[in-house]
Amino acid sequence: MHMRKMSRFLNVAGRILKLNNAWFPQWKLCVARFGRCTALNTLFTRHICSREERKWERPTGHDTGLKTYNSLTKRKEPLILAKERTATWYSCGPTVYDHAHLGHACSYVRFDIVQRILSRVFGINVIHVMVITDIDDKIIKRALEENISPTVLARMYEEEFKNDMISLRVLPPAVYMRVTENIPHIIKFIQGIIRNGHAYSTSQGDVYFDIKSIGNKYGKLMGMGDTIGEPGDSDKRDPRDFALWKGAKPQEPNWESPWGPGRPGWHIECSTIASSVFGNQLDIHSGGIDLAFPHHENEIAQCEAYHQCGQWGNYFLHSGIEYSHASMNEARSSLASISAFAHNAEALTATQSSIEAALADDFDTPRAIDAIMSLVHQGNRQLQAVTKVGQTQDSSGTLENVVEQLVRFRSEVRAFALSPEDPTPTGGTPIRPQPRPDRQPLLKACDAIRKDLAPLGVHDRGTNSTWEISRQRAGPEKEDSGEKEP
Repeated sequence: MHMRKMSRFLNVAGRILKLNNAWFPQWKLCVARFGRCTALNTLFTRHICSREERKWERPTGHDTGLKTYNSLTKRKEPLILAKERTATWYSCGPTVYDHAHLGHACSYVRFDIVQRILSRVFGINVIHVMVITDIDDKIIKRALEENISPTVLARMYEEEFKNDMISLRVLPPAVYMRVTENIPHIIKFIQGIIRNGHAYSTSQGDVYFDIKSIGNKYGKLMGMGDTIGEPGDSDKRDPRDFALWKGAKPQEPNWESPWGPGRPGWHIECSTIASSVFGNQLDIHSGGIDLAFPHHENEIAQCEAYHQCGQWGNYFLHSGIEYSHASMNEARSSLASISAFAHNAEALTATQSSIEAALADDFDTPRAIDAIMSLVHQGNRQLQAVTKVGQTQDSSGTLENVVEQLVRFRSEVRAFALSPEDPTPTGGTPIRPQPRPDRQPLLKACDAIRKDLAPLGVHDRGTNSTWEISRQRAGPEKEDSGEKEP
């Protein structure tokens, strides 16, 4: 899907840096720790730091002929899949501690559209796996507040999330996978990273990823090789190191492990589950822009450290929304319901080609919608009795279908507006239907449509309508006439 990049500009001491939404968590942490000027310098350093060791490698495999914006390169890239007509797709599912919000809906609906385009337009079989994070700091905190078990809380919101996706008509993934049902796999995955020399355990029973062990390879996604890291205890070798396993704490769920009782860190769950299904190579990874750093960045580091590969995920797709009033109004105005009607075969073929070309170019749905709206405008022009340049109608069949649908729709709306509040009055005496006050606008709209249709030869006859289509060649010729049921 064509995804608009969201950016802002920071100006400190005369230096300007353009940041997208994923940088702001780190920006705030840097400001809190170092001050605005030092924070900006730090971000500039990260932005221009050497990326030679983090360079994206063009995948080998089947070139689909499509292009998609790749967050790894910050530009459109040819979509190349490891297997012909098959796309492996992993997405970060919800952390089920609360109700799904607008951000969730936006992300999942957008990527659902992309997956439908791939499968239904281009014949690509999308194998989609989504994780359900059912153990997490937020879940534990909310469970304590609600005085219920984390499992009960997570199951409740998981079910609600799935119902929300059904109501949004979002296709379910091939499989949902819960974190708590994959703890043994997660432990083995952590052991593999330790064995490869990229993680270490502490005296507190924690396990951390060793950022220094991978050198400049960290930061492939956001270029944040010099991040200040996550909060942690003094046992961390480097402030940038992040937790793979957290030692048990009172009142928290825990599982036995080689490092003592504990639970998984935030990022390791996705790396483990994606790898357990798809192995050492993934075609597409998707998620909200807020997850790009640190979550997706750390996923990449973990997977490449475990698999000992140069590039684990080939394409990262991110989605986000802007919260300004203007942008929300623009989004609302772009939504349009297009009635089904028969149209000129040439126009339909041209529109179909335009739509496919747009969708193949980074899933450019705005351009595809423009093509559809152009077709609608052509249909509207065909409804006019005489065009501005004096040309005649090309297809009586087209007009017949369009006018028939419009007349039927008007009749149904008018009947609804006239329907009484109580359809079975007492006494058995038929009464003339009187419109309800709240339905007067519908009747006015129907009257306006009737007046607009009169010049086209459509006449309301009470219970039904008659209409005819006329074409002018050498002289007036009656093309079709008939009585249509309302």
